[in-house]
Amino acid sequence: MAVRSSIADVPKVALSYLPEIHYLTNEVRLAAPDQGFPKKSRLLSSKDYTPVFENPDFRVSSRHFLLLARSSKHAGARLGIVVGKKNIAKAVQRNRLKRLIRESFRAKKQHFDTIDLIVLARKGLAELDKQTIRHQLDVLFSELLQKKRTVS
Repeated sequence: MAVRSSIADVPKVALSYLPEIHYLTNEVRLAAPDQGFPKKSRLLSSKDYTPVFENPDFRVSSRHFLLLARSSKHAGARLGIVVGKKNIAKAVQRNRLKRLIRESFRAKKQHFDTIDLIVLARKGLAELDKQTIRHQLDVLFSELLQKKRTVS
């Protein structure tokens, strides 16, 4: 949730550190901590994706998602998202799904130690509402964590 105050309440030195200043409304908005998706939390290149696709340590699926995961030597969990145009036709729907996947991952990120995770979207996912998608992702992430605990 953003914190709002008048621009007059903020010292001029602090203004240079604020992420977002709305000059038209004379408001300052501060971003909530740990809500980003930095590069260190992403699978960025095919070099990052290939080991997970070729030899996943864990595999969890449902009708609408497939999760592939592999233990990693990188610090922290990393996420890769695959939402194909063949499965989800409209770009608006693909982007919405990616946002929901990232949001669900951020909520569970602290539970994953060092793991590379790929989430693949399947056909029919675009018709589901936001709550159903979040619920399915939460269930799959929980199953993945359970599998990881039994192996470790």
